[in-house]
Amino acid sequence: QFNEPWGLAVDKDGFVYVADTWNHRIQKFDNDLRFMAKWGGFGEVPNGGDRNAGLFYGPRSIAIDAEGNLFITDTGNKRVQKFAPDGRSLGVYGTSGRDKGQFAEPVGIAIAPNGEFVVADTWNRRVQRFDANFQYIGEFPVLGWAGNGLQNKPYIAVSPEGDILVTDP
Repeated sequence: QFNEPWGLAVDKDGFVYVADTWNHRIQKFDNDLRFMAKWGGFGEVPNGGDRNAGLFYGPRSIAIDAEGNLFITDTGNKRVQKFAPDGRSLGVYGTSGRDKGQFAEPVGIAIAPNGEFVVADTWNRRVQRFDANFQYIGEFPVLGWAGNGLQNKPYIAVSPEGDILVTDP
C-alpha cells in the first residue's frame, strides 16, 4: 500500500524502488512488481544531518548509482540519504541552509553519465552538483522555482550527453 508515492527508480537487475512519500519509507519490488521489502519510517530531523539515519520525512526522489546504491531525497529533513539495495543505511548528506551542500526542500535527484549527482534544491532556487562521493562541486540558479508551496516540487534528469533537465511546476 502507498500514501502518495512520488518517485521511483529501476536498478540494472530490474528491481523497482518507490519513494512512498507520506508513509515515510522506501518500498522494493521485483521486476514483476511483487513486493520484496520496505524500509524507513517517520523521523523528523529539522536541521538535517545524520541523526535518525534511515528514517524519513517525506522522501521524494530516488537515483541509483553504478554500484546499485540508492540516493534518496529526504525532503522534509533537508538531506540526501544513501542506501544499499537491501535497505542498509550507507550515508547521509546535507543539512538545512543556503551554503554549499546545504538544502531547503531537496526534491529531485539524478546521476549524470560522469557519476556526478544533481539535486533540485527547490526553496534555495538552485540545482547543486556533487561528485561521486557527494562532495560539492558547483550549482546554478533556477529562478522559476518561486515560493515555498507544496505544489513547487521540481524533478530533475540528466541526458546521456550530460544535459541537465528540470521541471518547473
